[in-house]
Amino acid sequence: MLDGSVGPRTVERSFLALRIQLAHGGVTHGEAARLLEHWQAPFAALWQIEPEA
Repeated sequence: MLDGSVGPRTVERSFLALRIQLAHGGVTHGEAARLLEHWQAPFAALWQIEPEA
């Protein structure tokens, strides 16, 4: 999860890539909403909490 799965490192596959994009490049509100929806379940699973619907 931190460095992504096999394949290209993208903000959808690598938390590290996401962190770099947010820290140095930023994202639009629409892109932020899409990425939040994408990453919410994996992080909820890490902490074993239910994601908000």
